[in-house]
Amino acid sequence: MDTLGKRIAYLRESRHLRQKELMKLLNFSNLSRFEKDSMKPGIDIILSIALYFDVTTDWLLTGREKCVDVNLHHNSDFSPEEIELLAKIRQLLPEERVRIDGLVDGLLLGREIHGQSRAEGKMSPISRSGRSSEDEQAAANETRGTA
Repeated sequence: MDTLGKRIAYLRESRHLRQKELMKLLNFSNLSRFEKDSMKPGIDIILSIALYFDVTTDWLLTGREKCVDVNLHHNSDFSPEEIELLAKIRQLLPEERVRIDGLVDGLLLGREIHGQSRAEGKMSPISRSGRSSEDEQAAANETRGTA
């Protein structure tokens, strides 16, 4: 979504609206030209679109501001924090997203190694040695022969 027109089309399509429906709802014309980037909408239309879809005008104009996917608001499985995190991830460059994906994979692998599941709650604190307190206690017991 690198143009204003593509962002407008994305928002409209995310609500499953036809061009005619959106033009009628917001009382303007030429939506096809806006979406094809052959004509730029005026500030009043930009503001109407931003308010209707609950996005910032900055995001609508530049693509560089928080835009929460309108479909996420209707899905009760996502918390507000998860929606905000997803919106932040969408602002990243593709190579930055790959790094985030790797970081998440690493965190999940660490849980797997330590036998920790999400349902078990918080993970054990990690000491400066990189071991959990349980691991350090077990190592200390082995050293003392009390394992």
